[in-house]
Amino acid sequence: MQESSGTNGNGGDQSVSVITPARDAAVTLEATIRSVAAQTHPVREQIIIDDGSVDGTRDVVQALQDEFSFLRYVKQAKRGAARARNLGIEMAQGRFIAFVDSDDLWLPHRVACQLPAFAHPSVRLVCGGYRVIDEQGGDTGRSTLPPAISNYQQLLRVNSVGCLTAMYDTWRSGKCYMPHIPRRQDYGLWLQLVRDGGVVMGCQAIVAAYRCRAGSLSSNKLAALSWQWHLYRRYERLPLLRAVQCLASHCCAYRRKYRVM
Repeated sequence: MQESSGTNGNGGDQSVSVITPARDAAVTLEATIRSVAAQTHPVREQIIIDDGSVDGTRDVVQALQDEFSFLRYVKQAKRGAARARNLGIEMAQGRFIAFVDSDDLWLPHRVACQLPAFAHPSVRLVCGGYRVIDEQGGDTGRSTLPPAISNYQQLLRVNSVGCLTAMYDTWRSGKCYMPHIPRRQDYGLWLQLVRDGGVVMGCQAIVAAYRCRAGSLSSNKLAALSWQWHLYRRYERLPLLRAVQCLASHCCAYRRKYRVM
């Protein structure tokens, strides 16, 4: 059984709360939980927010709670992943907030690789690289690494942060929540965290595996562009020309996002 971790060798609080929204995730959720349990820096808790599942998602969590004491489970009516994540953030007891969806996987060094980056006082968000797997968990040969460092203006042009690799420090930023916008809520949170001069630090290592599903929301390219535009204009309130420039930059960056390993 994994024990939770509260401090590092220097006495500073290094406790990590992991937020996992789940809807009808019985097939993949156990692998996700076990990847969190395998961290070389143990997490304090993993909060599973069941977003109105009608399959065996709850049974999967309950079957693992005796083995993993860090697991917490809460069920809400179907309200979407962003509201589920926000409920998890509200419940979180750890200093650091990290995210992983119910079909994605962490590599064992994910947390340990990223925590040291917060030693830099300007860092508000840390992310890392990830590889892409198919629905069955097979390696697609594609991966992506974020820039080593990004500020607000750079992040506007390219969302280089994969949600499954993101982590922020509540002591430094407070508890920050995803905005109530139709899509791109995670991107809205990243921009919020660095809007006032902070930076994103990107660990130059593959720390997670993103499961790409045919027909998923993230695979709907045309819809994604409209959500991106909505974020720029309605949430970030960018002037028209600036929003057009950022959208064009986003499209170019997406085309070259993944490299073949």
